[in-house]
Amino acid sequence: MTAPTPASPPSAASPATPRNGMYGVLDGMPVRLHRSRGSDYLIAGTTDRWVPAERLQPIQRIRTLGMAFGSPVQVLEWHGDEVEVQLFEYQPWIEEYLGSYDRADGTALVRIPRTALTDIHEDVREYPRARH
Repeated sequence: MTAPTPASPPSAASPATPRNGMYGVLDGMPVRLHRSRGSDYLIAGTTDRWVPAERLQPIQRIRTLGMAFGSPVQVLEWHGDEVEVQLFEYQPWIEEYLGSYDRADGTALVRIPRTALTDIHEDVREYPRARH
């Protein structure tokens, strides 16, 4: 079996680093948030730096999405000429690229050529403020 060919060339404006998760703005700089505790958030990559939600506004949930072989995917990480993506349903072509499929949650992880990825964009959604 041969994997289908992408329908269109990859987007020229692919983000440098895929952003997936919760993000806020602290002192004018975007920061990735690791987890929350009440109305405070732990900034990713720090040791015990909890910041109140009101200092991180706006808080957003961001996912880097695209299309691969006609299927929607979430872009996880760039690896040179390849990209690691997550699919939210089984597709037969993941086997050709030695991907894995988790029947329990219906997701697949696979590394594909960068050229197979199209329509790369960020899905940004406002995250509701914590209620006190």
